[in-house]
Parts: sequence; structure tokens; C-alpha cells
Amino acid sequence: MSEHLLTLPGLTVPARIAGAPRATAGGVLLPRGPVAVLHPFGTTRFYRHGWHSWSPVDWVSLAWRPELPAVPRDRYGTWAMTQDT
Repeated sequence: MSEHLLTLPGLTVPARIAGAPRATAGGVLLPRGPVAVLHPFGTTRFYRHGWHSWSPVDWVSLAWRPELPAVPRDRYGTWAMTQDT
């Protein structure tokens, strides 16, 4: 992957993509493969909403990793059987 500037109407952002982008009438056509948009906006926060009433809800940093509640191993149920443990 290499870095390229993606130029869209009113916005230019750097991105890591598998090959060179191609300009089109409607924007930019990217080659197939992974795409990582490298935003130039400095420290960024996003709103994390809780799915349950007890879930964390706040504006948080992109570096924030939620702490998951400890669940006793005997209470994992069948869900844990499908996960890498």
C-alpha cells in the first residue's frame, strides 16, 4: 500500500491504498484492496453510544478501548465456543 492524496470537491485527504486512484466525473475511483483514510484533523473524538442502559455513552478519543466486564468462564455459554480463546 502507498500513500496518495484523494481530492474531492471541497476536501483533500491522504489515504493508503493498493494503487493509484483514478479521477472520475463523480469523484475518485479507488483500486480494489484495503483503504486507510488518514484524516488530517488532529486529535479526534467520536460519540460512543451505549447499546444497553449500562453501556458507556460519551465523546471519546479514537485511542480509547472500553473495559469489558469480567464474566466467569462457566457463564460464557455457546457464544464463547465460537470465539478464539
